[in-house]
Amino acid sequence: MDHAANVKGIARLPMHSHYDLAIIGGGINGTAIAAAAASAGLSTVLLESSDLASGGSSNTLGLLSGDLNLLDQLAFDRVRQHLKEQQTAQRRAPHLVHPHHCFLLDQPEVRSSRRVNTGMKLYRHLQCHLPLPSNGLAPAKLLRKPQLTSYPYIDCSFDSSRYVIAQALLAANQGAEIFNYTPVMSAKRCQESRRWHLWLLPQGQSQEQTITTKALINASGADTGNLLGDTMQLESRCQVTPINSISLVIRDLDPAFNQHGFCFQAPNRQLIQLIPCQLPQPRTTAAAPLFRLSCSTPPQQLEQQQQLQWLLDCVNQQLITPISRDQVVSRSRGQRNLCREAWLKLQTETILAEPSLVDFDCRDGHSPLINIFSSHLSAHRLMAEQTLEMLSPYFDDRLSRDKIQSHAQQPLSGGDFDHTDLSGFIERLEAHYPQLTAGLLQRIARQYGSNSRKLLGRRQTLKDLGKKLAPDLYAFEVDYLLQYEWASCAEDILKRRCSLEHLCSAVDVERLEEYIKAHKQCWSQTSE
Repeated sequence: MDHAANVKGIARLPMHSHYDLAIIGGGINGTAIAAAAASAGLSTVLLESSDLASGGSSNTLGLLSGDLNLLDQLAFDRVRQHLKEQQTAQRRAPHLVHPHHCFLLDQPEVRSSRRVNTGMKLYRHLQCHLPLPSNGLAPAKLLRKPQLTSYPYIDCSFDSSRYVIAQALLAANQGAEIFNYTPVMSAKRCQESRRWHLWLLPQGQSQEQTITTKALINASGADTGNLLGDTMQLESRCQVTPINSISLVIRDLDPAFNQHGFCFQAPNRQLIQLIPCQLPQPRTTAAAPLFRLSCSTPPQQLEQQQQLQWLLDCVNQQLITPISRDQVVSRSRGQRNLCREAWLKLQTETILAEPSLVDFDCRDGHSPLINIFSSHLSAHRLMAEQTLEMLSPYFDDRLSRDKIQSHAQQPLSGGDFDHTDLSGFIERLEAHYPQLTAGLLQRIARQYGSNSRKLLGRRQTLKDLGKKLAPDLYAFEVDYLLQYEWASCAEDILKRRCSLEHLCSAVDVERLEEYIKAHKQCWSQTSE
């Protein structure tokens, strides 16, 4: 079983005073860097002021994509790179990354058919290792203009929050120390020690704790600039502008969608994705699969409700049966940084290739600081490798290229299936636990992967699972999350670890909070 990340739920403190590398930010980039650094042999600590994946990493579009937008910019090398990383993520976490057959609709009024045809031929060539739909045709009964060409391709949905947790667990298994709800109150370079000094205030503590680190990475996402100024008292050398994305979870779509995804072209040339998502469904009804409707860059001048309506209007222009607001199960709004130059281009160009923006600062020559302002979601593992390569001159021979790249071969926590795929693993799990409901086992398999049997243990009946605290959530799983996956409150569990928030009422949340509070009190008394 994974290392006890949150031993008995008691407030935790760093085990050491000195580290090679400290990472501020527990999102997809921060946890990827922590896993790579720990695998390479650096003593690593990750510090997150809130919960892991509580920022932009839990409000993504739910896609690990090659990014069709890059084709418009003729950025073929980046498309190839992102598709390769898509394959790597699917191999390392097959329970969290799910491929889907998708169709890009030809809309000549937005882009020329010749341009789209050429771009999609290249895209399919880069995806030649993956099987495409046998007929290559989108379900005609769904579309207002079925005569238009549809281009098949493969895209991958993923559970971004669970993916971050899986990376954090891998990092912890490699020796990294992971602390959520541990804000960094101040960070300063010390000329005498040639190290960074960090002052922390862990959850439940009244006094600050000091640690030192050779190198510091600021991977706090949209807050990177604020952390740099407020906590480190340094001026940012990068000018960035926040950009909002929008994502809706949709229910009750026509059964003809049949797990197919669609990519629509908005009038402003932005791409809108409609793709199956893996959120748990109510067990009492034979509900149709849920879909995620999203756009990475809706019109920024619109308010949130206006962006929602704009998104629905763009899609309903192409569908025979329109999607109504009543079908929206949940909505989220993500935020990412865009460098000033790209923001200025966005004022005149509707589509642009968004560059990664990283600032390297080692003004004293000994204690480097790396600020990650923005990067593509699919390139998080590459960002981790490139970050460590920038730090390698400061660690002598301890960070060789082979060591830095070694983590790419390691599966994420739960991703080490034994000579089978996810479907085969679920079949084995259902055979091993015949008295447990198939729906519960499928959710557990998709979220915990190969750790499912460790989680379930010898529990064979629903009675063995303990008290039912919320729809599809029992006491045994909550105990596991509190002890091993850094969970601390109901939101941590329902939103970022089990994806059950959309099924829960206020009464369910209150019941779960009371259970967590009672167990924390019990653990505290046991430790005294």
